[in-house]
Amino acid sequence: MIDFADEIGAKVAEASMCKSASQHFKGICISESNCVAICQGEGFTGGECRGFRRRCICTKPCLEEVEEEGDQN
Repeated sequence: MIDFADEIGAKVAEASMCKSASQHFKGICISESNCVAICQGEGFTGGECRGFRRRCICTKPCLEEVEEEGDQN
């Protein structure tokens, strides 16, 4: 049996982390759990305190389409 996806050169989704500064977090980010809670309220799955200025950076998995070799479209 031939795998149809192999025959046409399927597109594969790879997960990577998308990051964005929180729109609602105010002040210096010291408590990572507070950052996570605020980011979840903004629709993200997590958050982390980052950088010299200690900003709350929200994170979530994002999908990138990657074409496999053999895709001629």
